[in-house]
Amino acid sequence: AVIAVGTATAVCMLLGQAILVPISEVGSVACAIGWTAACIAYFCMKPGSGARGIAALGAVIGALLVAMKILPFVPGHFDHSEWIALALWCLLGAILHFAGRK
Repeated sequence: AVIAVGTATAVCMLLGQAILVPISEVGSVACAIGWTAACIAYFCMKPGSGARGIAALGAVIGALLVAMKILPFVPGHFDHSEWIALALWCLLGAILHFAGRK
């Protein structure tokens, strides 16, 4: 896995900014989705009221970060190359998921 990630990183460095920006933008949305999911999961664990409020606030902020990238009227939203990168990332994830089930 380390060799595969290192090789992919080295190849992507040679592609320049044209590939780096879409990948990093999609990565930031993936982090925001993960943050939102973690906050929602913690909220559902029914912690104390203070922690529950913080979890709810974290989920709202994470959802707003995701919305900021996918809503077309917000400056800085995804363009075509970023949507393509997201689709390829999801496709790769689905392939790896179903390949791992065998």
